[in-house]
Amino acid sequence: MTALGTVLLLFAACLGAGAAVLACVRVLGDFDRGEAVAWSFAAGFGVIGWLVFFAAASGHIRWAEMLALCLVAAAGMILLRPAFAEAKPRLRAGRRATPGRLPFAPRDWIGRTLLCAIAVALFFDVLEGMSPPADADSLAYHFALPKQFVAAGRLELVPRAATGLVPLLPQMTYLLALGLGGEQALTLWTMASGWMASALVFVVCRRSLGLNWSLAAALIYLTTPAMLYGGGTGQVEARLALFALAGAFAVGDAVRTGRMGYAVLAGLMAGFYAGGKYFGLLFAAACAVPLLARLPAHSRASAKAGRGWFPRTLVYGLAVLVAGFQWYGWNWYHTGDPIFPGLYAFLDISDSALWDQEHNAYFWNVFVPLQSPAPVNLFWFLTYPFQATFDRVAMFQSARTGFGPYGLLVLPFAVAGVWRFRHRLLSSPLAAPAAVALAFYTLWFFSGVSQLIRHLLPVYAVLVVCLTVAASRWAAERRLVRPLAAAAGLAILIQLGGAGVVGLNYARYVFSSESREDFLRRNVGRFAPIPWINANLTQNDRILLVYTPLVYLIEVPSYPAEEMIQILVDHSPRARDVKRFLEQLKAQGITHLLLAQKVSPETGTIIDTGDEDLRLWTFAETLRRAGCLTIMKTFETRRIGSRTLAAFQPVSGAETGGVLRLETEGCRL
Repeated sequence: MTALGTVLLLFAACLGAGAAVLACVRVLGDFDRGEAVAWSFAAGFGVIGWLVFFAAASGHIRWAEMLALCLVAAAGMILLRPAFAEAKPRLRAGRRATPGRLPFAPRDWIGRTLLCAIAVALFFDVLEGMSPPADADSLAYHFALPKQFVAAGRLELVPRAATGLVPLLPQMTYLLALGLGGEQALTLWTMASGWMASALVFVVCRRSLGLNWSLAAALIYLTTPAMLYGGGTGQVEARLALFALAGAFAVGDAVRTGRMGYAVLAGLMAGFYAGGKYFGLLFAAACAVPLLARLPAHSRASAKAGRGWFPRTLVYGLAVLVAGFQWYGWNWYHTGDPIFPGLYAFLDISDSALWDQEHNAYFWNVFVPLQSPAPVNLFWFLTYPFQATFDRVAMFQSARTGFGPYGLLVLPFAVAGVWRFRHRLLSSPLAAPAAVALAFYTLWFFSGVSQLIRHLLPVYAVLVVCLTVAASRWAAERRLVRPLAAAAGLAILIQLGGAGVVGLNYARYVFSSESREDFLRRNVGRFAPIPWINANLTQNDRILLVYTPLVYLIEVPSYPAEEMIQILVDHSPRARDVKRFLEQLKAQGITHLLLAQKVSPETGTIIDTGDEDLRLWTFAETLRRAGCLTIMKTFETRRIGSRTLAAFQPVSGAETGGVLRLETEGCRL
């Protein structure tokens, strides 16, 4: 199946499955054509990922079965026909759509300029979609795991914390793209699905704003640095934004109208978020806050609806469980910990072959603090957004994956708007979504988990809508629209310039004769051994490696052996017994080792440079001297400083690596 055909089929499957969900909860008729498409895709993306889990767990992910699933789901698109047959009244915005006119057709030069800017940003995304995958996390597990499952024909246990035994709902849609259309379909699918969060920003803004401001908000979110970093890759945050937006505003509609269907929809979206990342559990709790708070009514209908808050909250919770339970059940069945390894110490689980208390302590005392550099206190809670923007603490990764200048530029206008309309703040349609965003940020920060700023990207979509509405309303009343527009325009120019810089790397590949291998060699660190490994090892071999961004690119069985997140091949600082290490290699079927930077071609020895994974190199050299390992091939490798700014950060130093073979005879250990 062609790559483009696969993407179109997956898009149709998401629309059809989502339309079926919206129709079942009786809210589809509330949306006009643009809203129906965006909301249906958001719901359908979650449904498709949900369904594929069960298909994969039962071993039903052959090509024909995946095709049948997509075709059946796509049939639900017929439910969208009424939305396209006639223009729906835009009751929320207090105006009607113009029959026969697209809801995003601009009427003035500002709107046309914004639409052209969106087209330019999408063009840069297309360049990335047409290029091979090069993002480190995508190659390590976002794409590598679906590739492993497709090759196996079923879901497999991946005994790693943080990158293996984790919720993988978005990755199940990647599995369909890869299984039906190959790598090109995979990259184009991540491109297309990444766009839809910005489309949902647009239609949600149209509830309260005019066309131009809605286009501006969509463009700003589309070109947010964190979106440029992860929107076209396997990073899940850009797709989880679909669930965050739809869930937060469905909660608002449930509170405003009292309709049970919106409570169910909110629960499904929160459950899908939880099925895509552990942080979704925090989002599910945040969505419950407005439901439980019983916000003041701003109409008689709302007052009557508010009296049914308890059954709506109960139904919401049940929907969360239905949509998000499967990955937690999978973890619990295999490890005894549904949030592996988050509850390992608290559940008093005895040591097993997959994890033990000593390694659990090592994980929480060493690995987790590396990603949480800020103290968990009130001062940092209030200043984190500013610190992450201006100080650019390295571990926040805000230099590459931040939110850009828009929030800070419009914040004074938004704060003024909140103060101006404070008397009707709690009865505003934006009160519930804003409460969800604030509750999520509070839970996220004080939970002490990873403080990488890109983890807030899904909820940032809600914030963009709220900030834009509050700022534009106040600016319009005070006749300060031009200064606000200038602030938004400045943010757009900066971010669109960033999109262009990112796109240059992919334009070089698309518009030249550069081969896939040359592109990967230029963009993926330590790539040099990969062509030799794929040409000389077979499916009967299995190679151990520590630098996991190479996993997806290796076409033979591999075993990623990161020291802090797995114990089946233990080379953590606690490991002392080289004989036990050798036994673990054999138990995992390891036939070869890829050492990225420790092999000396001059002396034929494994050298110690005193840096990462010291125990592994010590073990490997001991095994080599005992005749248990033989150096087969050495390579000159390099690390990539920056794919986007390669001219300024070309490499961080040349290294020498090698492939070693595990010897079954002649081992004197």
